[in-house]
Amino acid sequence: MGSRARPLESALASLKRAQAEDDVGCRLLLAESLARDPARAAAKAAEIARARGFESLAAELVSAFGRFMVRPEKSDPGCVAKTAIVEALARLGHDDPSVFLRGIRHVQQEPVYGGRVDTAVDLRGASAFGLVAIGHPAVLYELCDLLADKQAPARICAAQALAALGSDDAVPLLRLRALIGDAEPRVLTECLIALLKLQPASGLSFVLKQLDSEEEPRALAAALALGESRLPEAFAPLVDWVGRSVHGERRRTGLLALGLLRREEAFEHLLGLLEESRPPTSIDALQALLPARDNAPLRARIQAVVEGRREPRLSSEFRRLFGARA
Repeated sequence: MGSRARPLESALASLKRAQAEDDVGCRLLLAESLARDPARAAAKAAEIARARGFESLAAELVSAFGRFMVRPEKSDPGCVAKTAIVEALARLGHDDPSVFLRGIRHVQQEPVYGGRVDTAVDLRGASAFGLVAIGHPAVLYELCDLLADKQAPARICAAQALAALGSDDAVPLLRLRALIGDAEPRVLTECLIALLKLQPASGLSFVLKQLDSEEEPRALAAALALGESRLPEAFAPLVDWVGRSVHGERRRTGLLALGLLRREEAFEHLLGLLEESRPPTSIDALQALLPARDNAPLRARIQAVVEGRREPRLSSEFRRLFGARA
């Protein structure tokens, strides 16, 4: 970080003034910040450059990234600057892969109480999307490595980036990761969501097989993936699965998945369960209806059903979830 670096407070104050400047003045102040300011200020400068679409600052952003790769745990703790720079370059259409490749491979171990922690997870994820955006020829290899990252959030980003790639070439990687499984259920869910996006028909068949798995985490991940897919074809299998689920966690997750579909038929099914079922199914159905909170007519119907039930526990849960009396 150069010897002429400004104190953080002074740098942030300068950036606040920069946002009120015209494009020419703002660019000059942002370039100055990227060249010498501490990580948090440089991160803010990158965010402003991204928001204002300053493609002409790409060289300054790249140079700043290199600056924060020198003794990175000291110059950029938490990778806040490098991550903001990568996100800005990706948004601005920067097509030189060098920063994205350095970012997706970067691991930054920093001391914490009782050990060390890798703070570059978000940087690796942002870099993955940068490589996808420019269609880098080696993007599949990089995402393959990221899909085996030690950190679960990085593996989640890899699955999401493979979905964003929009290519059938990503399917074998996602299927393999899904079949191997993962200690973090959300990774498996994201892989299945990606498959449903890339190949809705064959992906649906694959996910339905996971839905009937005897492995609880795999079955639950499949249910959530079906819900988040919002595919109309997911409704009937989820209703059937909920009806066959004898374990409370499977039934509860299946109802949540129906709510995540955000489809009229799914909401109607949940309303019926809310009106006719006994606890805990009625409570689970109410919780699954949370995605309808901002739909005024549907919210009114939910409230009417809850009021008609006259059950204190159900009314209390409605107030907690929907922020209104019932």
